[in-house]
Amino acid sequence: MPVIIPVVSASGGVGKTTITLLIAHYLVEYGEDPGKILIIDTDPTAGLSLKIYGDDYDRINQLRRTLYHMFKDYDKGKNIDIDDYVNPPNGNIDANTLQNVKVLPPGEDDEGDLSNLVTLWLGEYGRGDALFTILSKSGALSRFNYIIIDTAPFFDKRYTSIALAMTDLAKVNKAVVPLRPTLTDIKRTIRMTQTISRKINNEIKPIFVFNFDKDMLRSEAAALREAGIEVLSKGSREARGAKPPGEVVKAVNDLKSTGKIINVALAYMASLTRFPEKWLKDVESYTPKCVISSIINEFNENIKPECSILVETE
Repeated sequence: MPVIIPVVSASGGVGKTTITLLIAHYLVEYGEDPGKILIIDTDPTAGLSLKIYGDDYDRINQLRRTLYHMFKDYDKGKNIDIDDYVNPPNGNIDANTLQNVKVLPPGEDDEGDLSNLVTLWLGEYGRGDALFTILSKSGALSRFNYIIIDTAPFFDKRYTSIALAMTDLAKVNKAVVPLRPTLTDIKRTIRMTQTISRKINNEIKPIFVFNFDKDMLRSEAAALREAGIEVLSKGSREARGAKPPGEVVKAVNDLKSTGKIINVALAYMASLTRFPEKWLKDVESYTPKCVISSIINEFNENIKPECSILVETE
């Protein structure tokens, strides 16, 4: 059984796609066989797939190499093989960044897109084994060592539901949950975890990762420090000088009671959103290597957090 790493969030724009790509890239850098790593984009808007493929995403749809087309073929009683539907990254992302990692895009055609089939297969909370079943039937569960699942935000619960059902059936019961350190985002995330516990999987352990622009949210960065979470950046003096909002500190502490928080924030940087080949070597401003290795350690204890470089100079 592969290691299943779902990436879910209560809000949009919190970095699910970037973190999904960073996890895959770290696994490649760490030495995992890239041919054994699968990224699944379950968001019908195809944000991750468009980041990887750009305009080439249309050609992939024409070739029917998507999750949507695999679902359709399975529904028609056809034999399915995962290798007929996955794709290597193309030139839109440096070949050395993801090497031979495989990607399963969401897909669409003139009849509809992934959301139509998810409605048929799932409903709001039911039929949670849909994705697990189709990956099992296609041979994906024996073909890959890691499956990383990017999802749509929780305002459409179906995509979170199918991703978390994967972890339940695979006996993992963990999920990566990126969020910003704003009061609204934290409260929304707590509500999401409560709903997940009541209606989807009451054994899920969320792994929270704060991901944000410390220059835009200086007082929130100070609140994270107050709550014991490191925010490492060149602008640390400014963050340390800001007054932490008490309600945000309280919300962070409330969040701790619902799951585990990675104790170093992934501070936003434009080059991370562009996903450079050498991101692991850029530790001057903050340390994505520490954050991503800490996330993966939650799913595979053989991969140790690489946080010894966390030395901050004033």
